[in-house]
Amino acid sequence: MSEATKRKHVTRELESEYPEPGEDQTIVRVVAPRGNNLHEATWPSGETFLISMPPKFRKHVWIKRGMYVIVEDIEEGDKVKAEIVFVLQPMQVKHLQTSGLWPATFDTPVEEAVDDVARDDDDFDEDDPFAGGNPNRRPVYYEESESEEED
Repeated sequence: MSEATKRKHVTRELESEYPEPGEDQTIVRVVAPRGNNLHEATWPSGETFLISMPPKFRKHVWIKRGMYVIVEDIEEGDKVKAEIVFVLQPMQVKHLQTSGLWPATFDTPVEEAVDDVARDDDDFDEDDPFAGGNPNRRPVYYEESESEEED
């Protein structure tokens, strides 16, 4: 399978499905990236551990601080306690909250949890994660001068 085809299938899966955590799966909040496809995450109990990103998501999905993921516990590692199964988008978080599967410790609004991108209310589309513009670019402000030339 080519790289483009793999990327297409992974992104389609993440955007179209509404997952529910299984028996050995947990919803956690990403606290910080630690490098080498490892992320530090907080469990609903308040514990903080490392989680790993499987090769399926590498170079296809980017995880920011404050995002929520579904993880599955692994028994092999001492430092790494779980592996990411699904990266939750804001619409999927809302679905889990309405279905009653959301942990009570993470009851903050989704917009406060996802950080850093300033958005105008007029231009905001809940389904588009990049509706606020490119967060890697500085915003450009244009000043319009209203000086009229006198004849």
